[in-house]
Amino acid sequence: ETTEESLRTTEEFIKFVRSSDAGKKGLIYPVVTPRFVPTCSEKLLHGLGEIAKKYDCHVQSHISESLDQIEYTNLLHPNEGTDTNIFDAAGLLTDKCILAHGVHLVDSDIKILIERGSAIS
Repeated sequence: ETTEESLRTTEEFIKFVRSSDAGKKGLIYPVVTPRFVPTCSEKLLHGLGEIAKKYDCHVQSHISESLDQIEYTNLLHPNEGTDTNIFDAAGLLTDKCILAHGVHLVDSDIKILIERGSAIS
C-alpha cells in the first residue's frame, strides 16, 4: 500500500464510520492509528496528523516502548529527536491522543505530552 492509498483509505474509513448509524449515535469513533514511528514515513505521519485535525479524530499509537525501538527510530529519523518530537511535529499529539507504553520517555517528552493533553496507557 502506498502512502497516498493509506491516507485515502483512512479518510474513507472515517467518513464511513461517522455516517454509520452507530457513528451518528456516538457508539463508535474512528481512530487514526499510526502503528509507531519506525513503521511510518514522515509523509504518512504528517498526512495522518492533518486527517486527525480535519476530522477532529482520536489518535492512538505506541511510543518509546523499548530501547531497541528507540535506537531504530534514531537510525530512521536522525536529528528529529524522540518519538514524542516526531509525533508532535506531525500534529498527532492532541488531547484526543492515547499512546501505549511510554516506558522510556524522558522528562522533555513528558512535558510535551502534558502540554498537548496526550495520555499514556
